[in-house]
Amino acid sequence: GKVYALGGMGSDTTPQALVRLYEPSKDQWVPLSAMPTPRYGAFSFLHGNRIYMLGGRQGKLPVTAFEAFDLETKSWTRFPSIPSRRAFSSFAASEGAFLSLGGLQQPGPHNFYSRPHFVSTMEEFDREQGEF
Repeated sequence: GKVYALGGMGSDTTPQALVRLYEPSKDQWVPLSAMPTPRYGAFSFLHGNRIYMLGGRQGKLPVTAFEAFDLETKSWTRFPSIPSRRAFSSFAASEGAFLSLGGLQQPGPHNFYSRPHFVSTMEEFDREQGEF
């Protein structure tokens, strides 16, 4: 019965690290602990008592951060970075893994002038091993 808003783009196009909780019964937005990595275009998903944030953008630069917000402790955990630089990807879960699917492949800082393009990349994060 609650709504969470994480990150996004400010009116001046800067990536945001804001986390807000909307409580319908009070018709009120409450600020929570900010994300470690400001971004927009990230993929978020709920699994168990955590909201996971994967990838995204900071301006035209890719974000490879993979982080989770614990709904009980209201704190953040960082995981190993995602291997490819993608924004606007999708998510699926298998029995022991999270899958990051497709999205917009972002050039890295070393190749700033190459163009972003959509890909069919799939990466698997093994929850038991804690790695991609």
